[in-house]
Amino acid sequence: MWLIILAMSSLAIGMLAFIWQHRRSNNTVDREALNIRIAKQQLADLKKQHANGKIDDVIFNQAYTELLLSLNEDIHERKYQTDENSVSRPGSRGVVLVITSIFFLATVPVLYYQIGDPLAAKQISGQTVSEQQIQTLEGHNESYEVMAGRLEARLANRPDDARSWYLLGRTYMVMKNYPRAVLALQKVYEMHPDDVEVLISYADAIAMLHDGRVVDKAMSLAKKAQQIKTDEPTAAWLIAMGYEQRG
Repeated sequence: MWLIILAMSSLAIGMLAFIWQHRRSNNTVDREALNIRIAKQQLADLKKQHANGKIDDVIFNQAYTELLLSLNEDIHERKYQTDENSVSRPGSRGVVLVITSIFFLATVPVLYYQIGDPLAAKQISGQTVSEQQIQTLEGHNESYEVMAGRLEARLANRPDDARSWYLLGRTYMVMKNYPRAVLALQKVYEMHPDDVEVLISYADAIAMLHDGRVVDKAMSLAKKAQQIKTDEPTAAWLIAMGYEQRG
């Protein structure tokens, strides 16, 4: 009798766990779909302003870049939060911001990032999903490589444009070109050494350049960010990760 009760209880628990996981997974996908719909609307509004002459090509291209990066990072962060196999973010592999709240998260006035991750509860392949979804936004089609090239061309004429350096660094992070991301974010850091988002982004890029290891330079940047903003979660995570790696 007790064996039957135990078996039925185990079955019930298993079914509840399955339902909970299924709902959580569906919720993640629903939010992704909502973000994509919002991004499409934002891009439509952006293109309308551009067509009406309210914004020029430079502002339009910059806003579009931010939108794509924003959506990419936002979805990245959500996937890491729903992954049951990672400790807190892709910790075993690296420190993928987003950048942070993705701070970038907070970084874009109008738009934001989407790249799938194999660790997510429901797999949506990385750059494929991001570009397939975003490139269909009102027919606007552009790759990260093109965006990076455009930003570099702009910076060749305006090397003191911190915003463009920051966008370039974020773009290279999405492309996983960490050496170039570090160089770009270093430029921003030299111009704005006390900006928390810059500190976190730069630290994250350095860590990713070292295969996810929070080396001394990254640790120093994260600690500085935490001193400026004591409740900065990404800084705390980087610092904790650094100490854990040091044993």
